[in-house]
Amino acid sequence: KAESSLQVSAGTGLTVTISKGWAWINTHWFYNDSPITLTVSTTDTNSRKDSVILRLNNEQQADGRSITPMILEGDSANYPEPTRTDLIYDIVLAHIDVPNNVTSINNPYISGY
Repeated sequence: KAESSLQVSAGTGLTVTISKGWAWINTHWFYNDSPITLTVSTTDTNSRKDSVILRLNNEQQADGRSITPMILEGDSANYPEPTRTDLIYDIVLAHIDVPNNVTSINNPYISGY
């Protein structure tokens, strides 16, 4: 289903899962043919706002580009801004509100973008 393409959902413990699907990033296609699991780091002081992104890096591989799913950590007040330069181009898939001392990520902590 197109509406669930690259959807971010809670995994087990401190993980989130990106479903399979397609993305178009700054003139490049990204195809994910199986779920991708990313780990959210804990915070023991203040809550934090993170973003799940796809990062296009135009200088990382032999063909001159790669697209990598990752989590950008924010701070207690703001989600991190996506990077947009000639070499790095991020798209945000979802935001995660990470409470302090959390031991597992639940779907209510995740919002689509």
